Amino acid sequence: MNMAVMAKSQDVVVLLKWLCCLTAKSYADLASELGMSVGEVYSATQRVALAGLFDLESKRPRMNALREYLVHGVKYASQHKGVPPLAGCPLLTPRHSCGN
Repeated sequence: MNMAVMAKSQDVVVLLKWLCCLTAKSYADLASELGMSVGEVYSATQRVALAGLFDLESKRPRMNALREYLVHGVKYASQHKGVPPLAGCPLLTPRHSCGN
Protein backbone atom coordinates (compact mmCIF):
# COMPACT_ATOMS: atom_id res chain seq x y z
CA MET A 1 0.00 0.00 0.00
CA ASN A 2 1.43 3.39 -1.03
CA MET A 3 0.43 6.24 1.27
CA ALA A 4 1.11 9.86 0.44
CA VAL A 5 2.74 11.84 3.23
CA MET A 6 1.86 15.50 3.54
CA ALA A 7 4.77 17.75 4.44
CA LYS A 8 4.26 20.42 7.08
CA SER A 9 5.91 23.81 7.28
CA GLN A 10 7.49 22.85 10.60
CA ASP A 11 9.42 20.11 8.78
CA VAL A 12 11.70 22.79 7.29
CA VAL A 13 12.40 24.23 10.75
CA VAL A 14 13.27 20.81 12.14
CA LEU A 15 15.45 19.99 9.13
CA LEU A 16 17.37 23.27 9.45
CA LYS A 17 17.83 22.67 13.17
CA TRP A 18 19.37 19.26 12.41
CA LEU A 19 21.65 21.05 9.95
CA CYS A 20 22.79 23.50 12.64
CA CYS A 21 23.67 20.76 15.14
CA LEU A 22 27.42 20.63 15.59
CA THR A 23 27.20 17.61 17.87
CA ALA A 24 24.82 14.65 18.00
CA LYS A 25 21.44 15.55 19.45
CA SER A 26 18.47 13.54 20.58
CA TYR A 27 14.90 14.17 19.49
CA ALA A 28 14.26 15.41 23.04
CA ASP A 29 17.12 17.92 22.81
CA LEU A 30 15.82 19.32 19.52
CA ALA A 31 12.26 19.41 20.81
CA SER A 32 13.34 21.43 23.84
CA GLU A 33 15.40 23.85 21.74
CA LEU A 34 12.58 24.35 19.23
CA GLY A 35 9.73 24.54 21.74
CA MET A 36 8.06 21.53 20.15
CA SER A 37 7.05 18.12 21.43
CA VAL A 38 9.33 15.14 20.93
CA GLY A 39 6.58 13.56 18.80
CA GLU A 40 6.45 16.59 16.49
CA VAL A 41 10.23 16.56 16.00
CA TYR A 42 10.26 12.79 15.45
CA SER A 43 7.38 12.94 12.94
CA ALA A 44 8.92 15.88 11.06
CA THR A 45 12.24 14.02 10.88
CA GLN A 46 10.51 10.91 9.53
CA ARG A 47 8.70 12.96 6.86
CA VAL A 48 11.87 14.68 5.63
CA ALA A 49 13.68 11.34 5.60
CA LEU A 50 10.86 9.82 3.55
CA ALA A 51 11.19 12.77 1.15
CA GLY A 52 14.91 12.02 0.73
CA LEU A 53 16.06 15.20 2.49
CA PHE A 54 17.48 13.54 5.61
CA ASP A 55 19.58 10.46 6.40
CA LEU A 56 18.19 8.75 9.50
CA GLU A 57 21.32 6.68 10.04
CA SER A 58 23.72 9.62 10.28
CA LYS A 59 21.04 12.06 11.53
CA ARG A 60 22.25 14.58 8.96
CA PRO A 61 20.47 16.36 6.12
CA ARG A 62 21.29 15.24 2.59
CA MET A 63 22.90 18.47 1.46
CA ASN A 64 22.27 18.33 -2.31
CA ALA A 65 18.60 17.45 -1.82
CA LEU A 66 18.22 20.06 0.93
CA ARG A 67 19.81 22.77 -1.19
CA GLU A 68 17.52 21.95 -4.12
CA TYR A 69 14.46 21.92 -1.85
CA LEU A 70 15.33 25.24 -0.19
CA VAL A 71 16.01 26.95 -3.53
CA HIS A 72 13.15 25.50 -5.56
CA GLY A 73 10.57 23.92 -3.29
CA VAL A 74 10.24 25.55 0.10
CA LYS A 75 8.43 28.60 -1.29
CA TYR A 76 5.52 26.30 -2.13
CA ALA A 77 5.46 24.50 1.23
CA SER A 78 2.72 26.52 2.90
CA GLN A 79 0.52 27.63 0.03
CA HIS A 80 -2.81 26.76 1.57
CA LYS A 81 -5.94 28.85 1.79
CA GLY A 82 -5.18 32.05 3.69
CA VAL A 83 -1.58 31.10 4.50
CA PRO A 84 1.16 33.12 2.78
CA PRO A 85 4.01 31.17 1.16
CA LEU A 86 7.21 30.70 3.12
CA ALA A 87 9.18 32.64 0.51
CA GLY A 88 8.24 35.83 2.37
CA CYS A 89 9.39 34.49 5.73
CA PRO A 90 12.09 36.73 7.25
CA LEU A 91 13.86 33.67 8.72
CA LEU A 92 14.67 32.50 5.19
CA THR A 93 16.62 35.62 4.27
CA PRO A 94 20.45 35.40 4.06
CA ARG A 95 21.08 37.72 7.02
CA HIS A 96 19.76 35.14 9.49
CA SER A 97 21.96 32.31 10.65
CA CYS A 98 21.54 29.23 12.82
CA GLY A 99 22.77 29.33 16.36
CA ASN A 100 23.24 26.63 18.96
